[in-house]
Amino acid sequence: MREKRPGMIEEHIYLGDCEVYRRRAAGGVLVGERQAMHLSDGQGSLATVEMRTLGADGGPARVLHYFHEDDPGAFSVEVDLQTNVISLAEFYPHGQLSFRAARSVGELSDRVRFDGRENDPDTGLLYDGTSFHAPWLGRRIDRFSQSTHINSTRQAGH
Repeated sequence: MREKRPGMIEEHIYLGDCEVYRRRAAGGVLVGERQAMHLSDGQGSLATVEMRTLGADGGPARVLHYFHEDDPGAFSVEVDLQTNVISLAEFYPHGQLSFRAARSVGELSDRVRFDGRENDPDTGLLYDGTSFHAPWLGRRIDRFSQSTHINSTRQAGH
């Protein structure tokens, strides 16, 4: 949950491959909601089906996006149903953005980044569902990185 502009709070709720995005005005009044279903092949995102379920946000009521990535996830392109390019992005090896373009400013997303990870725009950290990654350090930020000495045998459960 974050306050994007004064009096407007945005929240993202994740339930497996389903996502609910809500906008709330002052006092917690729900003014907009979009729901999305993310489809994958187990290795990367294939498509997202998104629907507006409450309010008017200026975007289309229903959106279908297809995603194409190279093997390490360093390049991705997003296309619509007619294969028109919506956005494309390239990343450096540790996840920092090197290039990004979209057919309109409203379609540039700061949330999903390198290898399908979610970007926190406030901290710059990437989240992949199990740990946080700091691209500028080229490493994960998790409970194992707090120690100066890491016992890899103990981590593996041996």
